[in-house]
Amino acid sequence: MSQFKYLFFVAGANGKRELCRLDTVEEKIEKSNKTDIFTSLFYYNNEVVTYFQKNSTSKGFRGTMFSPHLVFDIDSSLHQSVELNIIDAIEKQKHLLEDLKSKGIINYRISFSSSKGFHTVIPSEIFGNFEPSSSLPAQLLALAKQITTADFDKSIFSNLRIFRVINTKSSKSGLYKIPITEGLLNYPDKILELAKSPQEASPIKKQEPVKALVRLKERAFDLVPEEHIFSGTYNKKPKNKLCILKLLQGVDTGERNEALCRITSHFKQEGYTPEFAFELILSWNKFNKQQESIEVLKNTFESIWNGGYSYGCFDYLLDSYCDQSCYLYRTKVSKEESQDESEFPIYSILDTQRFYEKFVKEDRRIKLGISEKIDTLIKGMAPQEIGVILGRPTAGKSTLAMHMGYNFVKNYGGCFLYISLEMSLAMMYERQMQIILGQNSDYIEKNYPSFAHDEDLKRFLVSDRTNISVKQIKKAVLDYQDKSGDKIEFIVVDYLHAMKSDGQDERTKINQTVQDLTALAKELDTRLLYLAHVHRTFSKEDSVYLPVKMGDGRDSSTIENSAFYIFAAHLIRDDPNVVMFQLLKNKNGMPFPSGVRLIRENNSLQLKEEKLTINLEDL
Repeated sequence: MSQFKYLFFVAGANGKRELCRLDTVEEKIEKSNKTDIFTSLFYYNNEVVTYFQKNSTSKGFRGTMFSPHLVFDIDSSLHQSVELNIIDAIEKQKHLLEDLKSKGIINYRISFSSSKGFHTVIPSEIFGNFEPSSSLPAQLLALAKQITTADFDKSIFSNLRIFRVINTKSSKSGLYKIPITEGLLNYPDKILELAKSPQEASPIKKQEPVKALVRLKERAFDLVPEEHIFSGTYNKKPKNKLCILKLLQGVDTGERNEALCRITSHFKQEGYTPEFAFELILSWNKFNKQQESIEVLKNTFESIWNGGYSYGCFDYLLDSYCDQSCYLYRTKVSKEESQDESEFPIYSILDTQRFYEKFVKEDRRIKLGISEKIDTLIKGMAPQEIGVILGRPTAGKSTLAMHMGYNFVKNYGGCFLYISLEMSLAMMYERQMQIILGQNSDYIEKNYPSFAHDEDLKRFLVSDRTNISVKQIKKAVLDYQDKSGDKIEFIVVDYLHAMKSDGQDERTKINQTVQDLTALAKELDTRLLYLAHVHRTFSKEDSVYLPVKMGDGRDSSTIENSAFYIFAAHLIRDDPNVVMFQLLKNKNGMPFPSGVRLIRENNSLQLKEEKLTINLEDL
């Protein structure tokens, strides 16, 4: 790889990026004061020289590059003092090393980064070396994700990322980036003491290629299309989605925005960093018949990236670009055939009158009992309907759902089932007693032996089983109904993102879980309500006081599409006894996003809707 003889060199915290030859780097470091010295992670050939001379900047370079190493960057997430940061980072670093050893990777160099983490460098020989490629950053990220589940910095896998040079000093912390042994991870104070000066860096021991790791690399790299797909001369690899590759060659103006949505979603599923994915989007834009403005591209990209959107083989646009040589084609066809073979009844609209007549006469719709205003708007929740309560932690989602359960068993027949994947059985009892009695937790703890309970509470069922799937819920419900003879008419799942499901990433798991819950409500002919957190972006410290909006929920598009009703809760900063209860989506009428005020009774969890009174003398 002798042609890859260039890298970027930066001297000083605010120094400019300088393109230089590899054989001059040591001399440059020696001539510097060895403070805030950085070099690029990747090496470059003459392509970068031409680009740099033409543009007077490295920004936007997407040419061929090479790396003789796989590098992991482990950082503390505390943003505290160096002493606290290093303790947090050590736990993550130990997790990484356990995963490396389990894969047979035993030769590497660990360095304390000089401030809040560790760098681990693994020679490429163990993977059978890495071939130069314009997609190498994304390929190495895909490989890293196959190797470990540790929390590492994924943003380093970008074309022009720079790294602090070993045995150079950080002007911010006053410490050096130094090599350390694995044993020192048990002595953070010793690491900080050693980092006050440079330390000897021994070469990393060579390790012969390991067949299993070579295969792992090949599988990981196959997940990432080569960047030459933009030219229209793409290589149809077995694991490339050919519809996406076709879109990447450029589209007509009328398809540009829709194509952007699908390409962005695909890049996120493949594990690209948002920075690298957007660089690819900018390249793709040049191949369209009419280029879109960068501002519009960015807005759409961020919306799709943060929104959890997913597009499958049956999406109308991807279907129109389908290629029979795609590895997914046979699966798609088999699904179509199975759907064709299943019963597909078609009715005249007049024939459906009898179904409506049954619906009206049986009138199985229930009031939720939280707010008269909200109950009037939704016109009652019927079997097979899905509801969601969105909210930030501590906003009162669980309390609202348990109120609904108590209202149900007091006013309707059948059983209510509350499945908590977070609370213990003891905690659920204490909370429910606060709701029923309007007393605080201290009162419940002192007086619970003397409580006389209503017979209706026998139909208020609870479960504290964790890490469960929708399939397990279905089996448990059917078993209970068979044994007891009672029907479970209302189920609450607390909460969605703690459910177990199949899928390569959180987004696909949630997508599948929501689909399964929707199917479960129909199969069991029951009402189903689940709790969901808002997106991490909206979960900052004071955000519990902000009204929730449609789109704030994690995986919001999936949730919005499945739910009949979307409720939300938030608190009032200046009044701890008020919970705002919002109606964001209502399939039976108008929403009520401003919400109603619910008042806590006696500092307990009992909530009552605030009634507005009018003083006639004020009119």
